[in-house]
Amino acid sequence: HTFTAEEAGVSKPHPRFFQLALERAGAEASRSIVIGDRLDNDVEPAVAAGITAVLLDRFEKVDGVPVPAASVVRSLTEFPPMLELASD
Repeated sequence: HTFTAEEAGVSKPHPRFFQLALERAGAEASRSIVIGDRLDNDVEPAVAAGITAVLLDRFEKVDGVPVPAASVVRSLTEFPPMLELASD
């Protein structure tokens, strides 16, 4: 599903943005994933909302996992296997 800040009336990292996205998708936070390239705008607020978060760190700026309950990938090609594991 796609969802824009314009539709929501708020933007990331506002918690309401993530809540509205979940509502629109008819999804539960515990069964959703946010992929983003910013800790402050994507990963941290997603984790705070109870959503699994994946930091896309293409340029290897981050060492380890800076946010508890988040994962780090260097390329989107790493993501499909994560989805398979999540569906088990």
